[in-house]
Amino acid sequence: MKKVFVLLITCFMICLVGCANKPATDTLDSNPITEMDTAGITISNNQLAANFKLVCEQIGVNTNAITDMQKSESWTNGTSYTFTYGGAKWQAFFNSDATVEAIFIGDQIDIFNRSKGAYHVNDYMVDPNTQAKVELLAKDTLKTELGLDQEDQLSLPEWYCNKTNNLYDFFGVVVVTDENSAEKPTEFSICFEESDEAGALHLRYFKLGDTVLLDSFDEVKIPDRTPSVTQKSFDKTILSLTP
Repeated sequence: MKKVFVLLITCFMICLVGCANKPATDTLDSNPITEMDTAGITISNNQLAANFKLVCEQIGVNTNAITDMQKSESWTNGTSYTFTYGGAKWQAFFNSDATVEAIFIGDQIDIFNRSKGAYHVNDYMVDPNTQAKVELLAKDTLKTELGLDQEDQLSLPEWYCNKTNNLYDFFGVVVVTDENSAEKPTEFSICFEESDEAGALHLRYFKLGDTVLLDSFDEVKIPDRTPSVTQKSFDKTILSLTP
């Protein structure tokens, strides 16, 4: 995808963080999180739960499939929760009026941002079957470039798999043995494009260390946000009451 591709995923995702301004220093005691279960979501307050469910519907998250939801640290305007969905760690940030300010996948993808709008989960979540295919193809690509046989073990102390629309970026660190038999951790980035309904993956970008070995992108389409759903806000004093 031209010269800017290597920084696309990282730079674009960091830009998305925007207004959430997470996490925070000020603790708001008027935002208690006690115990209440709503469709599998452990949120203490009816207003918080209602707005959270509304936002989840917009971004395509099935609240019944959320697990391990618990209160996290407070931030400048309210409180936050962490939870697991689709095998990934998420975090939701609530304002003191019970509205949802932002929801993140991991640390960088703000799939929902109240001021910017919402993405859909299908544009950013990698399903387990596709991730397994991407991982296998990426490892084969690395082995070929490093002169390893397919049955040889590849040392990958750190790797990640991200999705943007139909692009799958597999990146991390691979241990490379140099001509002096010294092991050298080396960063890599490999991107595949899913080009048809059958799910065929095609190698479009490959960088190992400082060397770009392949760059066959013409254009990268970033998903469009939809306007944020309208939430119901509540006076902060309401949140001090246990439902």
